[in-house]
Amino acid sequence: MGSLLNSAADQLARRYAPDDWDDALDVLNTGAVLAGSMNDLQNAINAVKALEAFDKNAAFTNNADPVADRYELDGNAAFTSLGMGKATMAQSTNRLAQVEGLMNQIDTATDLKAANDLNNRMIGQLSVLVNEMIRMQSAQLIQTSEMRARQHDLEGENKSFISGTVPSLL
Repeated sequence: MGSLLNSAADQLARRYAPDDWDDALDVLNTGAVLAGSMNDLQNAINAVKALEAFDKNAAFTNNADPVADRYELDGNAAFTSLGMGKATMAQSTNRLAQVEGLMNQIDTATDLKAANDLNNRMIGQLSVLVNEMIRMQSAQLIQTSEMRARQHDLEGENKSFISGTVPSLL
C-alpha cells in the first residue's frame, strides 16, 4: 500500500510547474520548453498568451524601446501567473478526487496496518495540496511585488521628468 498514488507517474504529475518563478517566466520570455508533466503548464500559459489582444510590434514603433520591453515582461508575468493558476486548479482538482477515492477505501481496510497506510496516503495527498497552495501564493506575491517595484520605478521616472531631468528607462 506504500506505493498507492505514489508511483513514478504520480510523482511526475505532481511536478507540473518549475520549482522557481523565473523558470516559469522563461516559458514566455525565452520560449523555454518544459519537460514531462510541466507541458500542461506550458500549454496553459501559451493558451492564455494566445488570447492577448495587444501586439507589441504593432503598438511600439521601436521594438527595442525599453518601455515596450517592460510592457512585454509585465504581460508575460501576468500570463504566466494566470497559466500557473489554471494548471494548479486542474492539478488540485485531480488531487482532491484522489483524496476522495482514498476516503472511499477507508471501510475496505482489512486491518490496523492497512488503515494506517491509507491514512498516511491521505495525509500525503493533503500535504501536496497545501504545498500547491503555498506555491501559488508565493507566485502571486512575487508577481505583485514585481509589479509594485516597476510602478515605483515609473513614478520616480515621471517625477524626474516633471522636474526637468531626463529619466533612464533601462
